[in-house]
Amino acid sequence: MSPLYPPYPRSIEARYGPVRRARFCYLYTAGGKRLTDLYQEAGRGILGWGAGSGGRALKNALSRGANGSFGNLAEEARLRKAVSALIPGTAVSGWYTGERAASLLGGAFQPGGPPWRLWRPWAAAPAESPAVFLPPLPLARDLVIGAGRDGADLPEESSLLPPPVLRALTRSLYDLASELPKRGEAGWSLYDGVILRFWKREGPYLFPKVPPRDYGDFAETCLERGLVISPSYGIPSIVPWQANPGDFSALAKL
Repeated sequence: MSPLYPPYPRSIEARYGPVRRARFCYLYTAGGKRLTDLYQEAGRGILGWGAGSGGRALKNALSRGANGSFGNLAEEARLRKAVSALIPGTAVSGWYTGERAASLLGGAFQPGGPPWRLWRPWAAAPAESPAVFLPPLPLARDLVIGAGRDGADLPEESSLLPPPVLRALTRSLYDLASELPKRGEAGWSLYDGVILRFWKREGPYLFPKVPPRDYGDFAETCLERGLVISPSYGIPSIVPWQANPGDFSALAKL
């Protein structure tokens, strides 16, 4: 996992036991605790932990057994088409894992660095320059997608992915494209009475008001109150879509 997008803190398991099930914006632990997830795998889980039709597509494709490293040009073409549907006007796209994914993400954060940027859904208009983004498929691995136009300065050769993962990614992008017009301020602002005391909110993304030196303690305080926030100060937390307002009641007492 890239240090830019770290895994969930081990303190979840130490405090409540391992996460056994995840649904919508909730994590259910072996200790019987329901946690409200504001990290959402750095955005990979922004559509919910059921993974929508992407999860069903992965399950169906796995059942066919064609899961090897031989690739699939038809599935790759479908994924490229889905990227173009999500970010109109893109003619070149690719998908990258491992060190290349980490390098692309790192470059997106560096001023004066490579000519691409990080694209987050609901945070900006469709990319007018080459962009990289995290697909909304909550799998614990480094995987980013690049989107650009002809001549975009992105790696030309994509990483090899099993056909079932290609199929799941494709469906997850169509899910995201369908969801984009359905979410907005009416839903994200429901919890502002509590959230704006501790974060600055930009759309669904939450940027901490506490100083960096205090962020670790703040994250543990939230976990004590049933909220899992981003484990990294530099990665925004995310408003949990359609969460119960009561999930924030313990934090409101601070």
